[in-house]
Parts: sequence; structure tokens; C-alpha cells
Amino acid sequence: MRRLLIVLSGIWAVCAALPALAKPIFPGDRSIGLEPPPGMVVRDIFQGFLDPAGRATIEIEEGSGAYGRELAARFARSEVRGVALSDPDPLPVAGATASIRRATTERGGRHVGLWLVLLEREGHMALVQATARFDAYPVPLIEAALRSLVFRAPRTIADDIARLDFRVADMAGFRPVATVGASVLVLT
Repeated sequence: MRRLLIVLSGIWAVCAALPALAKPIFPGDRSIGLEPPPGMVVRDIFQGFLDPAGRATIEIEEGSGAYGRELAARFARSEVRGVALSDPDPLPVAGATASIRRATTERGGRHVGLWLVLLEREGHMALVQATARFDAYPVPLIEAALRSLVFRAPRTIADDIARLDFRVADMAGFRPVATVGASVLVLT
């Protein structure tokens, strides 16, 4: 009996030491998701993740057409918030082309890292910006989260209509172009 308890304790210890199989989280039902660092929670206010103590954020913006080009132009700038960015490096992301830029600065006597990632897939662009205090979120932790970025197919207008709190039986010749939340359908 004692041997069985020792064996079971050993198996439990090994299982407890294995990392959990994390799944990417898609804040605000975005097309871009990632496995956030421990301690960060989803914040739909700015579509991303936030450390509740205010030590780190990961913000996600995405769009196509003119807005996608604006995101690419923001990534191409040589500095953000007065901080000089590194040259872009490739970042492997399944199903997308991605580049990463990095910077380090000091705020309030603490060293802070800044990362920008630009992703592109079939004309759809996303800009991911991470900011973290190094004493709370070391570089390897943030960069592991950014390497976990995944790009899923963007939602269609049909997907958005299916999420509405109501159904429209007859569009009366109008064409749906957008939804706002779960309660507004914009038609033209």
C-alpha cells in the first residue's frame, strides 16, 4: 500500500509539473488571439489584455483596406511615444506574415519594454502593442506570449448578424454592412 501511495504521489507530482495546454484567447472576438502571460486578464475596453496592477498591457487592433494601411504605417514609424524602435525582425506566426519591433525605456524609475507586432494575412492587418515593466514581466515572458499569436479567419457580416439579439426576416432590398454590439444592424 505504501508503494502504491509513493507511485501515485510521483505521478501526481509529474502531472502537476507539466505545463497546461493553453489555448489562445481572442479578446472581443477578434481575429487575433494569443496565450497571455500569467496574471494578465482580458480587457474589452481596449481589445486586449491587462495586468490588474497596471504593470503590463497587450493591445490588439485590426482592420482591412485604409485602416489596415494605417496600422502598417504606424508600425513603420521609427518611434512610439517618443521611444526609438528597433528595426523589424521576422516573427513566425502560422498562416500570416509577421514582424516585431522592440524598445526599452524608463518610466517612473522602472525599466519598461515596448513591443510592436504587425501581422498580415490576405490583406487583413493587425497591430499588437505590448508594454510591460521588466520587474513584473521579464522579456522572455512577453515574447513567449507574442510568439503564441494566432490569426483566425476574420468574422463575416453573416457571423455578426448571427450574434445579434434579434432576427431580421426580410431585409426589404437593403444590404447589411455592419453591426454594433449585439443590438444594432446597419443597412444600406
